[in-house]
Amino acid sequence: MEALKTPIGYVPYSADIDMTGLNLSEGALEKLLQVESKDWLEELKGIKKFFNQFKRDMPAQLWDECENLEKRLKLDV
Repeated sequence: MEALKTPIGYVPYSADIDMTGLNLSEGALEKLLQVESKDWLEELKGIKKFFNQFKRDMPAQLWDECENLEKRLKLDV
């Protein structure tokens, strides 16, 4: 299977998802799979606030990933 590369990672194409038994309106799945960088940048503010609660104990790798995500999102806006 292929997937769409986005700033937050790879997202599957809606055609590749088995919708058997699900009752979604037309276009709903596409909307659910959309990655809006502007919205993710807002979400990232809350993530950073949460991380700051554990500043001393938060692994540097998590902060690095947070910063890298922010850079990717800003390139996409």
